[in-house]
Amino acid sequence: MNNYWSKDGKYQEELINIYSLMPKIGYTNNKYFDLFILATKVYSDVYNNGGCNLKDIHLDKIKEHVKPFVNDLKSINFNVSDNTLIKYLKNKERLELFFDEVIEFVKDKDLQYTKYVVYQNYECSLLSNEWNNDFSEVSFGNKEDYDEWVNHRINSWDFKFV
Repeated sequence: MNNYWSKDGKYQEELINIYSLMPKIGYTNNKYFDLFILATKVYSDVYNNGGCNLKDIHLDKIKEHVKPFVNDLKSINFNVSDNTLIKYLKNKERLELFFDEVIEFVKDKDLQYTKYVVYQNYECSLLSNEWNNDFSEVSFGNKEDYDEWVNHRINSWDFKFV
């Protein structure tokens, strides 16, 4: 098949390496990593949902994180109407080319960012700053998303820090 969905994309090894560095939630303060994050979200949405979230959820982020690189990314014309752009991204052949291009573009870039991590035990409504066998890691690419996520669990779901 030669696509990332089947785990045999053109830059599959690079994808795995970059993906392992990605926060589980949110974007970062690194424009190259944010381009990669957005591309993975678009790719997943098309393969999981037929791209039904592209217009309502991802379109503003596409403009924010992809448009700065339109001169570097030639596989999809981003200087078109929103409906045409969505149509392009839903086309899996074009999407594969776009994803190839994004991975090739970012693989040699500095992808460093500050990662914020908290550990949660959902069953016991507990949070921790330290890893424990009974807890799972949740990582964030920026402090605002971290704070919002943690505060929501504490204030709305009665989670406690241990």
